[in-house]
Amino acid sequence: MRRLLVGTAIAVLALLSAPVPAAAAPADPAALAITRPRFTYVGVGNIPYAPLFVVSNQSDAAATDVRLTADLTALADGVRLDGVGEGCTAGPAAVTCAIGDLGAGIPTLSSPVRLVAPAATAEAPAGELRITLSSAAGAGPAVSFPVRFLPPGPDLTLVTEPPAGSAPNTPLYLPMALTNNHAGTVRTERLVLTIPRGVGINHDTTCVFTGGTSSGGMHWGPVEMSCPVRYDVEPGDTIEIIEPGSSPPRYYAMLRTDTPGPATYRGEARIEIEGDDRNPRDNTAPLIVKAAANKLDAAVTTRAVRTGNAATVTATIRNAGPSSATGWTADLTAPAGTVFRSRPGCALGAAGVTLRCTSTDWLAPRSSATLTAELTVAGPLGAAGSVTVGGTGPSTDSEPSNNRAAITLTAPDDDETLPITGPSGAAAGLAAIAVGALLLLATRRRT
Repeated sequence: MRRLLVGTAIAVLALLSAPVPAAAAPADPAALAITRPRFTYVGVGNIPYAPLFVVSNQSDAAATDVRLTADLTALADGVRLDGVGEGCTAGPAAVTCAIGDLGAGIPTLSSPVRLVAPAATAEAPAGELRITLSSAAGAGPAVSFPVRFLPPGPDLTLVTEPPAGSAPNTPLYLPMALTNNHAGTVRTERLVLTIPRGVGINHDTTCVFTGGTSSGGMHWGPVEMSCPVRYDVEPGDTIEIIEPGSSPPRYYAMLRTDTPGPATYRGEARIEIEGDDRNPRDNTAPLIVKAAANKLDAAVTTRAVRTGNAATVTATIRNAGPSSATGWTADLTAPAGTVFRSRPGCALGAAGVTLRCTSTDWLAPRSSATLTAELTVAGPLGAAGSVTVGGTGPSTDSEPSNNRAAITLTAPDDDETLPITGPSGAAAGLAAIAVGALLLLATRRRT
């Protein structure tokens, strides 16, 4: 029996049961939509296959008596109808399904047709399946989905859904499901999850983790988790490999209090099977986790040390958190009378007056990064220069006033004195005292 994602089904049923205000105007039927996430075509092979579609109401009002009509006339000769979904009726050239009422913003799932191509031997175009939506308010959109013949052989499809929620330090369950589009049983071997930085995956002793860091029972990205996952998936079956809401789930993701946001973090899920899959492209699915808005406080301070006609500027960038920065950009302007020297990793502006340095290294809360730049004194000193820090990522900077600091150079103490060509002042003074003392002594001896 086909099993749908539990979390999606529960959410749809709960929302469909919510009362709709009687006074609300009916939804515009043009606001109805039908999609097939992740799939660019409907594959038809030697075993019957029921493609799954998402029907949604994208308006602010309820849609009543929603219906779906699947036109079969554009299918290739080798494709035939093997059955229809629940609530659907087959006619000579089309299948009609009663979807029912859809509240504002509500999606539901529908598998209107079950198709088969008994003689398919190679992948090739197989026509199109044209689906039209309507409601009590009138006709809605029509969408055509390409159909392709699929050759015989194992074909397992992995489908993922983004986890619900985005709060830090809260388990985020990862709904995933497998569908077997093959005539025989397919056995899975391994599940591989690639977790991006900013997201963690819980520890499991049966899995192998590569990269990342480990703390608090979590492995924090970027990390790859490879786990043995063994299922015998029967022909036409859809099964969940990570059940949402189970207690406790085998795998779950988590965000930290320092995860930058708002942001969408993208990883990957991949299922491996025994033997070869004739269509390995659909063995991989995106792993998407969304983080809520966060804040940080990036500040910069400077120190300039001059040696003759050269100077070294040291800029220290500090992050007070609570969010990490996903990097930073420092824009430096030279003090009047000086120019920057070129520096690896930085872009030198016209005439050396400006310097832009960029880092993609994350800057954790309560940590700092140091940048040094070399100046050449090319003329009389004038107005101070500056360093401005930005580009710290999606988190809002709570105190932008400390993102800028001055670069100040002072002239050496002897810059405005004439050079001394004879002995130093101290040596000349001592010599004068000595001469005076000798003259005084000679005078006394004469008297």
